[in-house]
Amino acid sequence: MENDTVNQVICSGGLFLARDTKRFLLLSRTKTNTAGTWGLVGGRKEPSDSTPFDALTREIQEEVGKTPSIKKVIPLELFTSNDQNFHYNTYVLTVDREFIPTLNEEHAGYAWCSYEQWPKPLHHGLRNTLQNKTNQLKLETAITEQNKVLEQQKEDFTAILESNKKLNVLINTFKKDLQDLDKRFTKKNRDIGKLALERTESIERIVNGGGNNAARCIELASGAEHTEAELKATLKSEINPECPALANPNYVPFQ
Repeated sequence: MENDTVNQVICSGGLFLARDTKRFLLLSRTKTNTAGTWGLVGGRKEPSDSTPFDALTREIQEEVGKTPSIKKVIPLELFTSNDQNFHYNTYVLTVDREFIPTLNEEHAGYAWCSYEQWPKPLHHGLRNTLQNKTNQLKLETAITEQNKVLEQQKEDFTAILESNKKLNVLINTFKKDLQDLDKRFTKKNRDIGKLALERTESIERIVNGGGNNAARCIELASGAEHTEAELKATLKSEINPECPALANPNYVPFQ
């Protein structure tokens, strides 16, 4: 049993799938008996590798250099030879976009290929993997999932744009209300400090009322729903004077 374990060869290969084009990355090999065939990035598990996927991660760095962040890993196939001494793990690795690999001496070229439009000749092992009906279904499912991801990203982007538009409208509304408030305080060069000393109770009542109104403005800006009274306000005496454009959308000031 120990000799069988020692003699076992465990390899891993990665089939990159780009979300933006739904194409797969294949590499043209230069090694001896498989030179000239197209295959996957990958290789043999070394003693320093804890798992087959760790081996693939190392091989990726060695054979194609830096890649975009891998968004999803899909186990495609575990092939085992009849004598149980050879194991090959194949994974689909999804990334957001195609990239240009930095090839080492093991490969002479690369190609991003659409599904079922594979370059020839394929490495015999990869050819068998791609012709397997179960694997074909997994690949087709992976492509469909990427389409859904892209559609969701588009919807999210559209929602962000719409939120930004609403935020810009809100900012402009605040600017107008602040300008109006500033005009009220500086009207006829009034001295608020002096008025506070001369008319303490009146100024205190005005300031407290303004503070409550301002607090309500903050609540509305944070997403609070309008009250029925706020929505029905059409007269100047009914509105929130600190942020009328925000608090009372149906109020039209007299021009």
